[in-house]
Amino acid sequence: MTTSTDYRTTVRVNAPADVVFDAVTSAEALAAWWSPVTGSGLAGGELRFPMVADQPPLLIH
Repeated sequence: MTTSTDYRTTVRVNAPADVVFDAVTSAEALAAWWSPVTGSGLAGGELRFPMVADQPPLLIH
């Protein structure tokens, strides 16, 4: 069995594009509705979500 660590999905949200963009690219906004996060969601940035103690963080590029 093979596994992959890459994941892609499409989500449709009934909200203005600028509001959604800010909600998924701002570390402060992400932390308000998901989990603690560090980094930058802007182009070329990387967001790091520590999900499980003693494990590498979830990375989003």
